[in-house]
Amino acid sequence: MNRLSTRSERNGRGAKKQRPMADSALAYLSTVKDAFKDDREKFDKFLELMKNFTADRFHHDVVI
Repeated sequence: MNRLSTRSERNGRGAKKQRPMADSALAYLSTVKDAFKDDREKFDKFLELMKNFTADRFHHDVVI
């Protein structure tokens, strides 16, 4: 499955934890947000692009 998953799992003690893929995606998003902290419009365009990609509205070749 290539989509970002934010479903929670339970660790050995029953506590919820996020999947490593979601953690990595959130860390990347935070890095991008910091890079565009002085250009909110560009960051908003990035978010829109990622939402469309995640929703399979266009092929990955368009994003790359």
